Amino acid sequence: MSERPGPTILLIGGTITLESGTALDTRQRIDGDTWDFCLRHSLAGSEQWWSAAHGLVKVLLDAAGSDAWALVWTAKTVMAPKADGTFTRRRIGTVLKDYVDLMDADYLSEGKIDAALATARHRGLISSLRIQDVIARRPPVVFVGAFHDLFAEGTDMLGLAPLDQIAKRWPNAIMVLPHTQAVEQKVRNLMGWLSKGFLDENAIDASASEAFKAEYMRHQDKTSGLVGADLRISKFFDRGSEADASAAQAALEFVQSRYDLKVGFWDLTRDSVLRESVLERRPQDPAPAVRIEPPREFTASAAKRTAAKDVEKSARLAFHRACWPGLKQDGWRAAHWKEEGTSYLLPLAREIPSLFPQIGTTYVLYWSFVVFKKQSQLILSSPAGSALASQFVRDNATLLRARLGVEPESEKCIAARFEGVGWEANPKRSVTPREITDQT
Repeated sequence: MSERPGPTILLIGGTITLESGTALDTRQRIDGDTWDFCLRHSLAGSEQWWSAAHGLVKVLLDAAGSDAWALVWTAKTVMAPKADGTFTRRRIGTVLKDYVDLMDADYLSEGKIDAALATARHRGLISSLRIQDVIARRPPVVFVGAFHDLFAEGTDMLGLAPLDQIAKRWPNAIMVLPHTQAVEQKVRNLMGWLSKGFLDENAIDASASEAFKAEYMRHQDKTSGLVGADLRISKFFDRGSEADASAAQAALEFVQSRYDLKVGFWDLTRDSVLRESVLERRPQDPAPAVRIEPPREFTASAAKRTAAKDVEKSARLAFHRACWPGLKQDGWRAAHWKEEGTSYLLPLAREIPSLFPQIGTTYVLYWSFVVFKKQSQLILSSPAGSALASQFVRDNATLLRARLGVEPESEKCIAARFEGVGWEANPKRSVTPREITDQT
């Protein structure tokens, strides 16, 4: 097997200031938080981290040409501090500027996500589970993500997902990630896995998995808004080997300040003569060795989220009590692996084993009635993929439109969206959950 260069990965970290004024290093360990849930949540949801990432990504894309683009793994919004000390939510597109969400119908085709249909430099993907569905005629030059979403109680953080998918599908894509100790370890594990030529199955130890799940449940809602941040390239792996992060940061600052020169970022980081003669490097302090007690912001945010979840659960149960008798009578089944009052299934074809143990069995084809806060959706689903379901919705659009009174969205396999009908009470809406389920 011929060897190929390893991936190029830049981690962005540094000093952050939490809501109360507590300052800490993103590479610092917090007692009881082995996998850096608190820090990762705070960075992934902050305008400051994404602004720093955007500055680096822009330079990397400029160096690769006018048609270069970045695949962005991100939530739809981030938290930004206001002058009065409170926070506001902003759409990620206001930070990344030239941005589109690849989950919009314009970019969906027969169950796949066609990135070539977009022209924006930053092309977003909310869920890492959909990376495998992305079609890219020209591969992304950069993959940037902050680990905002996790699945299976977060155990995918134990493995290599989604970095292994990026490395296999687009081995030349430069990765830009947040710098915490857990993320750095994940990157080092990726390097080791790649050095074995994908032979290692990346198996997760069962005892580690159980410990991780327990910790995930304790920390999943702990986060803090950032009132300040001094973020920089704090770790640099160049083509599979650890390199000088301070030189990479100095090169970034030089390129950002000297657009009149034709010296590029990679010239400065990889050419030893240029690096020593042009760059003014600031030595970076090592990661703090002392663990700290969890700052109170994290505990307070978890308590606030728990209270909000209790209110949400009560509302969902009320919705469930209103629509479940009619659904059950008509052959619908509650999705037992989902929170009660959020998802129902109507089998249309035979039962088959599911790939996921927590689900047990599923169906070749089925209707999903999915309930959100302010709307409900009727979706045609299949574990075999969305191409057939999408085709069915497209072929029967006229019938569905006439029967349900709304416009189908075939590329997303959505037969109907019922706006204003969700688990949040809406006295202005005359349609009831039972009327919706009667239609379905």
